[in-house]
Amino acid sequence: MNEKNDKETRDRMIWLLRMDIAKNLNEGVKHWVKDKLDVEMWNLTINDTNDLIGVIDLIQMNEVSAAFEKANLLDTAVRDVIPKEVWNWMAFVRQEQDKNTEHWARLDDGQKYSIVAPPHKIVEDAKTDIPWYNGDL
Repeated sequence: MNEKNDKETRDRMIWLLRMDIAKNLNEGVKHWVKDKLDVEMWNLTINDTNDLIGVIDLIQMNEVSAAFEKANLLDTAVRDVIPKEVWNWMAFVRQEQDKNTEHWARLDDGQKYSIVAPPHKIVEDAKTDIPWYNGDL
């Protein structure tokens, strides 16, 4: 098992992310709730927090590549909440998982294959895999 993706490391990265989420929420309270309630900005802060919790959930399920992809799709301000150490770790784990995936894709006959098949190959495979296919695809 990859040392960088063991449970202890995942737990540490989750803890770091939770600490920064808490800081971000505290800042949101100071700016959007404390003196005068700005409902729109507070709701945005809550939505951003929920998105970051989704990243944590994926890490807890050992879906670090998916967590990295989800984090990449977040708005810039939300991505900035994620600590640099967590970003670097997710990128490293994703890269290692991609290496392993490519390795397995090469094992069949020794040639290197792209993991994503071209669309025409998917259609050709579908024609042979569907027992009721009548040739109209």
